[in-house]
Amino acid sequence: MIRFEISEQELAAINKERFYHPDPIVMKRCETVLLRVKGFSTQQIHEITGRSPNTIRHHLHLYQQGGLEALKNHQPYQPKSQLDDHRQTIEQSFQDRPPDSIKEAGERIFQLTGIRRSKSNIEVFVKRLGMSFRKTGSV
Repeated sequence: MIRFEISEQELAAINKERFYHPDPIVMKRCETVLLRVKGFSTQQIHEITGRSPNTIRHHLHLYQQGGLEALKNHQPYQPKSQLDDHRQTIEQSFQDRPPDSIKEAGERIFQLTGIRRSKSNIEVFVKRLGMSFRKTGSV
């Protein structure tokens, strides 16, 4: 069982972050540590908060290793597209000669980078570039 010796200042800081931190994950981490400091067991914290015992232990280990700063350091996983490495090349090509369709955009991206993506992925990437496809009609 992980036990902590926490000063009153640190306890007040954890309690403040528990309510006022902008990231809800950090708020949950602070609440977990605060409950442990108050003397609750992992099982009791699980019953009160509904968090997994493994998650509770993870939060406690984070605090044990790095204090409040470790609890506040939350960086969610954000996958990075392989196309982001070629963003400038693709963007320049599309600005010089905009593609007429998603299919054409996909083919040009493949020619420039050698990376093939589905139509929906191409559409998302092109929108992230700040471009949009326009529907055409007869005049």
